[in-house]
Amino acid sequence: HETDYEVKDKVYTLNELELPPNMEKSIVCIKETVSDVIQDGKTPILIGGEHTITYGASLAFGKDVAFLIFDAHADFKRDMLGVEVNHASVSRLISQTKDVLIAGVRSLNLNELEEIKKRKMEMIYAEEINSTAKINELLKKLRGKKIYISVDMDVFDPSIAPGVGTPQPNGINYETFLGLLKKVTAASEVVGADINEMRPFSDGKTTEILAAKIIEDLIALIEKRASKRRST
Repeated sequence: HETDYEVKDKVYTLNELELPPNMEKSIVCIKETVSDVIQDGKTPILIGGEHTITYGASLAFGKDVAFLIFDAHADFKRDMLGVEVNHASVSRLISQTKDVLIAGVRSLNLNELEEIKKRKMEMIYAEEINSTAKINELLKKLRGKKIYISVDMDVFDPSIAPGVGTPQPNGINYETFLGLLKKVTAASEVVGADINEMRPFSDGKTTEILAAKIIEDLIALIEKRASKRRST
């Protein structure tokens, strides 16, 4: 196994949430469900769906939890067509109450860039994802912290993840992603995660298989770290 660890049990799948046809109520529903999972002593992993699920999940965590968001887009817009809570504003919304770090970006506008610089946030462009200096800087900021990992599937190159809502060329590959994931999970305590923005087309289930692989490896890495802590 690529993570050197196999999870044989400890995984429980909830029934799919039936969200109301209203954004505010849907956000509350996601928050309450994630809160229940946390209170039960478990690690929530969400599968979506629109990236707005991450905002709903964020409301269930305290300010001490940092959010590491893998995304081709900065998602720092003030609104979309006059609507503040939307998939293009997720990072900005979460950053109002939490530390947010974004990796894999290759699409943002000048207003988003100015806002990110003003808040002195950490953002790693896709072309910098293999930079040792950049990754070490990221790990330094995350070391010892509780973190939530959000993976927008469009962070990957469309050649390996074509089934997404807003694909962007020149994305990262899975080898690079997994290598970074191993370092992050070794340095930090992952308390939650989500996989989002998957929109499968007739691509031979390529994107679905990749999403399933991410979930499998992420669960294994979370449990691997927890197992080491229990044995010390």
